[in-house]
Amino acid sequence: MRPNPAAAPRARARLWGLLGWIACEGLLNGWASGVGGQVPRSWDWVFELGQAVLVYQWLCEDARAQGVQRTLGLTGLVIVAALPGVPIYLWRSRLPGARLAAMGRLLGFIALACACYVLAGAPLAYWLGGA
Repeated sequence: MRPNPAAAPRARARLWGLLGWIACEGLLNGWASGVGGQVPRSWDWVFELGQAVLVYQWLCEDARAQGVQRTLGLTGLVIVAALPGVPIYLWRSRLPGARLAAMGRLLGFIALACACYVLAGAPLAYWLGGA
């Protein structure tokens, strides 16, 4: 399979969508915390399903951009458990010299995702809760 450079911007767009989705989840949880409530479990499932879909879409686009063949087992692992699956995929899909850089970018993305979640929800929780 040959690398497709046109897929790289689509892969980045999926990551931006994932950050937005995580921020929406943080906003909803911040609102619920601020009013003394709790987000219904069904909404948690909706957010989990949305994250799984966006991570899968990123995987497809990134595999096209890198020119690697996705295996069924690794794709399933990324969908079901992204935290161990994505690092394994990145390690296998990158050239030996680019593996550590990919892991560093993954850690940066995880930190950015955490910041998006907290910064979207914490101010709203504080404002509504009056704490």
